[in-house]
Amino acid sequence: MLKDNLEYIEAFRHNDIVFYMPLELTGYHKSRELAMQAQDQYSRCGISKEVLASFTAKMLELANKQNNTDTLKTDIGIIANNLNARMQSPMDELCAIRMGAIACFLEEEDPNKVSDAWTNKKLKLADQYPEIYAFFLDTGIGFTPEYANQWRTSQAEDYFQKRSLMLNGLMPQSTPQIS
Repeated sequence: MLKDNLEYIEAFRHNDIVFYMPLELTGYHKSRELAMQAQDQYSRCGISKEVLASFTAKMLELANKQNNTDTLKTDIGIIANNLNARMQSPMDELCAIRMGAIACFLEEEDPNKVSDAWTNKKLKLADQYPEIYAFFLDTGIGFTPEYANQWRTSQAEDYFQKRSLMLNGLMPQSTPQIS
């Protein structure tokens, strides 16, 4: 279906698994564009400088209030837990990987429809194969303006180097041959 269609190119291949993308970025169907926009909106829920500044400002305000000592511990704890949840990953990897999965198609997938079943199938492939995971991560960051802006200001090479080391550590090591 897609391999012979001149409107799509092979974006990534891992063994016999092939992912395609439109030849032109404007080649996405409107339904897929909407799904990608929704994923982009979700990406904005993570931590940002502005969100972090608002949390720390509220913590300082609470700490400086002399008459609010009864609930101070609880209030600060709620803010700290919220910060911890949002900082699990400043660039939420799951969000970026979902964006990458939405942006790419498998051969049998209809590029004019968005289906959670297909997205979940691609996410399962990413869980199985670190190469696909890395491809979706890279693709998803590129398609997510919130992350792409952060990515340009971060040290991308350092990130990928650390990530590569981590992924290599997860790969099974070859077992010695018994003679």
